[in-house]
Amino acid sequence: MATIGGVVLVGLGVLFLVQQGLGIDIGRFAWPIFILLPGFALLIAFAVGPRSAAGLAIPGCVVTTVGLILAIQNTFNLWQTWAYAWALIPASVGLGLRLQSERLGQVRAMQVGTRMFEWSLLAFVVLFVFFELILNLSNFTNGPLRTMVGPAVLILAGIYLLMRRRPREAQPNS
Repeated sequence: MATIGGVVLVGLGVLFLVQQGLGIDIGRFAWPIFILLPGFALLIAFAVGPRSAAGLAIPGCVVTTVGLILAIQNTFNLWQTWAYAWALIPASVGLGLRLQSERLGQVRAMQVGTRMFEWSLLAFVVLFVFFELILNLSNFTNGPLRTMVGPAVLILAGIYLLMRRRPREAQPNS
C-alpha cells in the first residue's frame, strides 16, 4: 500500500511541476481527470478482482460515465448538453448491472441491465436529436447534419426497436 501511495505522490508532484513549468491551468481544463481516475480504478478493480469485486462494476461505470460527460462538456464548453446527457447515467447503471451479473452468473439481472442500457441509450439519442438537431441547443449543428441526420437517427433507432421485438409464440389452430 505504501508503494502505491508513493507512486501517486511522485506522479502528482511531477504533474504539478510540469504544470508550473509550462504554465498550464490544470484546474481549469483537466479537473475531470480527478473524477475519471476513481472511476477507472473501480473498473480495474472489478476486472482484475475476485468474484466478490463484482459489485464495483456499477459504481465504476457510473463514475467513469460522469467523468467522461464532464470532460467533454468542460473541453468544448457544452454545459447545456446536460439537457440530454443525463440519460447516459442510467445507461451506465445498466452497463454496470450487465457486467456485474455476467460475473455472478445472474441471467435475469443481465437481461435487465441490457434492457436498461439500451433504453437509456435510446432516450439519449432521441433527446440529442430533439435538443441539438431540432432546437439547436448548442449551435453546432447546421446544414445537412441538422436536416438529414436527425431524422435518419430516429428512423434507424425505430428500425432497431422493430427488429429487436421478440416474435410472438405461435398460437395453436383451434
